[in-house]
Amino acid sequence: VISSEAEKSPNLLLVLTCEEERSGINGMTGLWSQIKDKVDYAIVGEPTCMKAATAERGLLVIDATAHGVSGHAARNEGVNAISIALEDIKALQTHVFEKVSPRMGKVNLNVTQINAGTAHNVIPDICTFVIDIRPTEQYSNEEILNELQSICKSELKARNLLNRSSATYTDSKLQKTAELLGIDTFSSPTTSDWMRISCDAVKMGPGDSSRSHRKDEFVTVKEIEDGIRQYIDFIKNLLINLTEFTVDSAYNSEWESLINRKSIICEFADEVDAKVLNLVLNNKLNFSNFLLFIKFFFVVEGEQNDETLRLEAAERNPISKSED
Repeated sequence: VISSEAEKSPNLLLVLTCEEERSGINGMTGLWSQIKDKVDYAIVGEPTCMKAATAERGLLVIDATAHGVSGHAARNEGVNAISIALEDIKALQTHVFEKVSPRMGKVNLNVTQINAGTAHNVIPDICTFVIDIRPTEQYSNEEILNELQSICKSELKARNLLNRSSATYTDSKLQKTAELLGIDTFSSPTTSDWMRISCDAVKMGPGDSSRSHRKDEFVTVKEIEDGIRQYIDFIKNLLINLTEFTVDSAYNSEWESLINRKSIICEFADEVDAKVLNLVLNNKLNFSNFLLFIKFFFVVEGEQNDETLRLEAAERNPISKSED
């Protein structure tokens, strides 16, 4: 979890939790309320082969109960609850959710368990089955439950309505950092503690999710070592992106000042390509990187004529003299 009261003094928090699989109150469910005010960005360390999941599906588990009337099988008495359940299961399998997520696609639904009957010669009056649903951000879990209940005779009851889908914020600095570093992004089909936090986040961690919930789950030492290096690189670049200049930022005065001084910049840095300057003035180049470039130019060329600009560059891009 990355947290900062100010971009200039970032603070890193490592949160190790339990009870993620069962949504227990002693895990992130209970912890988030204690730390949420300290957190601006989060990396959820689920196994993704260090790819960056910018969205993940939610989870909705429904217990369904079909009610019939018991009777003697030899006399064809009663109303078979299994038949009712099978009709409902067919309706569920053919049901189409109209809203499709641009990131995650359609809502996924599967019937994963079924149970009925007490003896071979008794028509069952109850048949239960379980529906596993992986929602997208297009529906709340309650909306899905109500929609499915409208097409089923069986009684549907959700185990939990809180396991929502999650997605990285629009124009997220986290997603931009992943893209700049060439990290593959994708939508995850599985849920995690991401659904229990409310800040901007990505899901990215060492290991392979396909090994989960199998015998002898594992992550290799090399995957962890490579993951640590990528985490460090990612966080460093994220901090750079957090100081990126945009026209709508709090640095509008700096932007205007830069535009007003563009002739001065060109006068003392006449070898700076005009195309680069135009990119900056049209907000297509990272402003802090441009200041860094100007500072580097002055240091290399020995120009000392615009000391004010040099100091501003150093302030926005705190690089030590040794690194200069």
